[in-house]
Amino acid sequence: MKLRQLTIIGVPVLIIALGYMSMKFFASKAVEPEKKMPVKVERFVRVGPVVYNESMSSITAYGRVVSAQSINMISEVAGRVIAGDVPLKAAQTFKKGQVIYRIDDAELRLTIQAQKSDFINAIASILPDMNLDYPEHSKSWNLYLYKIDIRKPLVEMPEITNPQVQTFLSSRGVLNRYYTIKSAEERIAKHVFRAPYNGSIAEIKIEAGSILNVGGQIGRIIRTDEMEVEIPVRVEMIKFVKKGADVLLFSQDRADSWKGKVARVADFVDPSTQSINTYVTIRPSQGSPIYEGFYLQAEIAGKSLGKAMEAPRQALINQNQVYVVEHGNLKAKAVNIIKTNAETFFFNGLDENELLVIESIV
Repeated sequence: MKLRQLTIIGVPVLIIALGYMSMKFFASKAVEPEKKMPVKVERFVRVGPVVYNESMSSITAYGRVVSAQSINMISEVAGRVIAGDVPLKAAQTFKKGQVIYRIDDAELRLTIQAQKSDFINAIASILPDMNLDYPEHSKSWNLYLYKIDIRKPLVEMPEITNPQVQTFLSSRGVLNRYYTIKSAEERIAKHVFRAPYNGSIAEIKIEAGSILNVGGQIGRIIRTDEMEVEIPVRVEMIKFVKKGADVLLFSQDRADSWKGKVARVADFVDPSTQSINTYVTIRPSQGSPIYEGFYLQAEIAGKSLGKAMEAPRQALINQNQVYVVEHGNLKAKAVNIIKTNAETFFFNGLDENELLVIESIV
């Protein structure tokens, strides 16, 4: 009975003891895993030495070609419109001095001729009295009388230096008739519009043969042998633009190019663009015509920036910092930004020969 109880109690104890001893045995034989050392990661970046040179600013901008001179043709007299030396049509070219249009002046010419005839009679009627009262002046007025041709512009009358002669001529209506004719001749000159430059008719409002009132608009002409490019420049960049600076202009595909100069710089901000307009004169070349309305790219030569270095904008961080490499490590440093372009910027503030990171680091 006792043996059975001992067996029941001893066997489990023995099993547990053997299991514990086995666990300790195998645990002592287990190999600890090898500890791995952290791997040092090296990164390569593009660098360049800091070198300062005398730098010139260059501004790249875009602008639209406009005519250097544009005139709205508005009639100062009334009458029927007659075509001049060129057809009165849009896109018609002309040369300086050619007649663009006329206003019928036949009636006015006849009126002037009648006035000249009356003027001749007035002078002829006073000559006998002038020979008696002012003999020293009568010879010049006799000669003047025979110079008058009713079909030609009225010649200048003799100079009047004697107040008594002036009163005499005025009382006989000579001076009044003279200045009436001169006024009419000035008015008849307004019936003809001559081209003030080489150009083209940009737009036309009426056709030849139409009746025009005073102040009526006939059309608009533009100068084509001298053009301008209106270029809006950002306010912060305008300080680098100066009058007379050389400008290179390119077509949008850069197939054609022209040279120009800064003619004017506005002293106010255009409210529509919030920029300051710069005007560049440009002359069309023989092989590369240029037209009003073209959009061109302009490279404006600016002022000296002094000692500075140009670097890619992607090297700039936090608006005024860059990375340099010191002892194999990256270090951010502040720089003095002198000018910023679309893809580059000019700066100073670093020691020369420092290694500047010239690429973006993400």
